Amino acid sequence: MRILLAVFLLVFANCAVFAESGDEAMDRGEKAAKNGKHQEAIKAFNIAIEKFTEVIEKNPRDAKAYTDRGHAYFRKGAVIFKDKSEERHELYKLANADCAAAIEIDPNHTRAYALRALTSTFIGETYYENAIKDAKRACELGNCDLLKLITARLTRLSYEVD
Repeated sequence: MRILLAVFLLVFANCAVFAESGDEAMDRGEKAAKNGKHQEAIKAFNIAIEKFTEVIEKNPRDAKAYTDRGHAYFRKGAVIFKDKSEERHELYKLANADCAAAIEIDPNHTRAYALRALTSTFIGETYYENAIKDAKRACELGNCDLLKLITARLTRLSYEVD
């Protein structure tokens, strides 16, 4: 009886994860990351990436899904341990590319500009100019808080911001 109950609980738990939406997986990942449960957060972000990819496959013109998947890539990169800097860098590039796709679909997608600006500051110096442009565009569209953050981050990285 215990074995049957254990199997039932295992199947039920897996079904619950598969029934989870991308947004729910992101929330679960954020909570896990906040509590220092990095492996749990990575698993949740992987599920979110899968779910947002499914949405994109069904509707390749869904700018929000690209931005959401980009955010999941970014957050996964943020919780990966420092010894995996190459993987982190690739995740930031994937996030950046998803934001570019969202912007191509919707040139007024504020969140995509904001996230791409942020990811650009993590990718490397060749992206810094783009970070400023994207942060300024996000500000034009109504999100000016990020412009201050990006400017401060790039200044700390010894990059001249005009």
